[in-house]
Amino acid sequence: MAIFEDDVKRLKEYFKVDYFSAHGGARGPNQEINRSLGLPRSLFKKIRWVHNGGTPRFHGNYSDGGYANKAYGLQNRDIREFVKTWQPGKRYRILTHPQYYTTPCDPIGWRKGHRWYENIINYSLKNPGKSVWDKFKVKWSK
Repeated sequence: MAIFEDDVKRLKEYFKVDYFSAHGGARGPNQEINRSLGLPRSLFKKIRWVHNGGTPRFHGNYSDGGYANKAYGLQNRDIREFVKTWQPGKRYRILTHPQYYTTPCDPIGWRKGHRWYENIINYSLKNPGKSVWDKFKVKWSK
């Protein structure tokens, strides 16, 4: 628990962290996983645990995790394509993993060769500090 509390404290120095998603991961020496550890009392009013097995149902899910390729059945991992499928009044979840986003940019090996991913990486390398999403607009489908 102390490691988690310290991680949250350090992350809050740089980011607005209001929630977290402990949802699996590698098993520990006693077969525990991060979702079984619970939330430290010191953080009860400071951060909210989502994606804990008791979350609402969604009309679609996206994850950048390796396991999610099979779990969600999404063949095209381009997040922009997922967002294009959204419809007004429906609920969607995007799950991203902070270990995949570093400064300086360090591309994920298993994603290399995917055109959409290479485009995003190239943009990020050529435009440090700028968001690749600024020009992306959602076009609602009917």
